[in-house]
Amino acid sequence: MYCFKCGKEINDDAVFCGYCGARQQPTADPGGDPLGGAGNNGPFQPAEPAMPMKWFKFIIYFQLFAFAVLSIIGGVGAITGSAYQGYAEYVYDMYNGLQALDIMYAVCCFLLAGFAIYARQELANFKSTAIKRYFTLLIANIVVYCVYVTAASIVTAIPIPDLMNGFQYGSLGGAVFMLLVNITYFNKRRHLFVN
Repeated sequence: MYCFKCGKEINDDAVFCGYCGARQQPTADPGGDPLGGAGNNGPFQPAEPAMPMKWFKFIIYFQLFAFAVLSIIGGVGAITGSAYQGYAEYVYDMYNGLQALDIMYAVCCFLLAGFAIYARQELANFKSTAIKRYFTLLIANIVVYCVYVTAASIVTAIPIPDLMNGFQYGSLGGAVFMLLVNITYFNKRRHLFVN
């Protein structure tokens, strides 16, 4: 069938349009009352207004792909030691265990990149588990980075504030902000994820 609001083709049994979020108007079966008295479709419910989905489209068409790419770049940087600007060998000689920590961090970055694409596919297909997967990704990103910085501080004996610069603080704050914004956003759209 087609959505009465935006005209896109959707599943015949869809309650909400996966494109515009509009609730679909049930049609009474041929033997039933068009107002829902005796039909199998229950009482008629007027369509709900379409929910704005621009932020959702930004997430599935840009944010999660960018997240995956940046995670891969971060992982490659951690493995190659490029963050140490050509002094990786000297830094690794000075701080025993830092190279192993960087490799573990790189593996986590690669896993996060793969999980971002998986979460993106679930969101794009309006899977019932999609929101949970997306929040898991956002939380895991924050946790992995915090654990890495804490472990690096322990290995190097350098205080955490001295290890992080303004950009890193901004990135961490941005990740927490994105999580909070998306909790509010997706709680209002949870009913769309039913596949």
